[in-house]
Amino acid sequence: MSYAELATLAGDRPTLYVDFSGDLDLRDRVHQHFAGQLVYSCFAGSAQSTDEAKLTAIEGPQPVFFFAPIQIRKRNAEWGPEGGSQHIGEGLRRFFQQVTEGEQPSLEVIESRGYEAAQSVICRLFHGQVPPVEGHVIRL
Repeated sequence: MSYAELATLAGDRPTLYVDFSGDLDLRDRVHQHFAGQLVYSCFAGSAQSTDEAKLTAIEGPQPVFFFAPIQIRKRNAEWGPEGGSQHIGEGLRRFFQQVTEGEQPSLEVIESRGYEAAQSVICRLFHGQVPPVEGHVIRL
């Protein structure tokens, strides 16, 4: 769903927000919409902005900054590099099974080969013609 459809989401259940957009207005709208039901807010990157991260919110829990390399170092210290890789691999396998199985999977992996396939997918992405359920893997 698009950011414009935020108001259509149920605001009556515990909700976790992970912000990849970096859009401060969107973050404020999310915090206002979910009000007391927002249990956690995390800033994980910025796909739309190069501005410095602002870790304040208009209401609800204050956003926590997430930076993957810091978490990887922490887990490697706890589990060792091999243990960390094993945990990550197992988690990814479970996640992949969960999103690709069932009557209505939320992810359909589509494999293609070559530069022409890449060009076609990029063109379709640019024109908004790739459904969110499609995950493309292109082998050059």
